[in-house]
Amino acid sequence: MSPSLNLRRASGAFRSFVQKIRSFKRPSSSPLCDLPLELLLEISAYLDAPALCSFRLTCRSLYNCTFSEFCKTYLEPLETVTTDLSCCSLRRLNTLSLNPRISPHVRSLDIDGTKDEILGRRLQWERHPSGLLDTSQESVRRLQGILLRLVNCETFRLYQHFTQCCPGGSQDILCSSDTITIILSIVAAIERPIREFHILFKPPEGTGGNRINMSRVDTRLVRDPKFITAFSTLESLTCNYSMDTKDMVDFAAQLIQHAGNRLRRLNIDPDHGYGLTDGYHLLSRLYAAQITLKLHEFTLHAARVGSSDAFINFLSSCKQSLTKLSLDRDHLDSGNWASVLRALSRFPSLIEIHTYLLSDPESKIHFPAVIQDPVVDPVLGTKFSYTAKNLRMGQITLMVAYSGRSMDVALQKLADYATPWKLTVSGT
Repeated sequence: MSPSLNLRRASGAFRSFVQKIRSFKRPSSSPLCDLPLELLLEISAYLDAPALCSFRLTCRSLYNCTFSEFCKTYLEPLETVTTDLSCCSLRRLNTLSLNPRISPHVRSLDIDGTKDEILGRRLQWERHPSGLLDTSQESVRRLQGILLRLVNCETFRLYQHFTQCCPGGSQDILCSSDTITIILSIVAAIERPIREFHILFKPPEGTGGNRINMSRVDTRLVRDPKFITAFSTLESLTCNYSMDTKDMVDFAAQLIQHAGNRLRRLNIDPDHGYGLTDGYHLLSRLYAAQITLKLHEFTLHAARVGSSDAFINFLSSCKQSLTKLSLDRDHLDSGNWASVLRALSRFPSLIEIHTYLLSDPESKIHFPAVIQDPVVDPVLGTKFSYTAKNLRMGQITLMVAYSGRSMDVALQKLADYATPWKLTVSGT
C-alpha cells in the first residue's frame, strides 16, 4: 500500500474523530438536577459543611438552588454584625454591604466598643462648638451608606464602654453616648423603619456608672418627624442605663411614646435612679403623658414604680395583651405588692410571672409560704419555681416565678403569701 493512501486513510479517520467530538453534547447540568427541588434541598439539609460545599460545586444549577441552605449553614452568624466604628471595622462592613447576595441577610447591627480601648479608632470625629457630634461628616456618612445597602437591618444594639462614659467627656474621642446620636441621625436620614432598639449601657452584673452623657446626645433628633415615623414601627425597646437626671428620664419616655401601641416588648432598667426628685422617675413621666401601650412582654428591673394604684393603672393598658411580666428589685413608693399581684390575676393573657426581691417603703417582700406549699394546681401538677437563701435569722425566698395555666390562682396565692422580710426576721 502506498504511503499516500495510508496518509489519506489516517486523515479521514482523524476528521471522523473530530466530527464525533464536535457532535458530542456535554450535559448542561448534573443528572442530580433531574431530581425534584424539594428532594435536593432535603439532601443538602443532611450534609455537613464540607460536603455541602462539594455538593454545591457539582454544577451551576445545584449551586444556585442550594444557596438558601448554604445561608443557613454559613450566613446565620451574619444576621447580626458588630462594629466598634473603627476604620478597619467599617471597611469590613462596607465590603459585606457591597455583596448583593449576602447583605440582605444582615438584620441587626451592634455598636460595641467594650472589648477595645477606643471607639472609632483611626477616624476623625468632628464636633460642633456645643460638643455634639457633627453628623454630616465623612465618618458618619460612611456608616450611613453601609446601612443603606443593608436593606433588612432594622435592629440596633448600643453597648457602653466604661472608659468612655465620662460625664465630662473628652472632646477628642468618640464615646458610647455619641453612638446614640449617630444612629438617631442615620435612622432619620434614611427613614429606615426600626423593629428593635436597645440601649445596653448597664452590664448584666453591675450597678452604677451606667449613665448616658446627655451632652453628647442630640435630643433634637428625637423630635424629628422622620425619626418619629421610623420609630413608630418599633416592636422591642430596651433602656438599660442609670436614670438619675430628668433629661435621661425624658429621653427614655420619648422613645417609648414614639413607639406607642406598636411596642410589644419593653425592658427598662434605670438602676433605681434614687437621685431623682419625686415625680421625675420614668413611670411617673409615663403616667403623666398617659401613654397607652399594648405590651406582650414587660421587664422592669431596679425601678421605683410610684404607688401601687398608679402602677396598676399603667399596666391596665396592657391587660388584654400582656403575656410575660418580670419584676426584679423594684420598689413601691406607697401601697403594697399584694394589691398589684391581685390585680394581675385578672389579666387574661398572662402566662408567665417572675419576681425577685420586691420592696416597699417599709421593707423587702418575700414569699415564705411558697417553700412549704409550692403547688399551684394539683390537678395539672403545676408548681412555683423559686430560689431560697438560708440566713442566720431564717430562710428567705429571693426569686419566685410561675408559668402556665391557672395563672390567676398562682397570683392570688402570691398575694396571700407576700410577707415583709423584716417582720419575718424579727420574729425568729
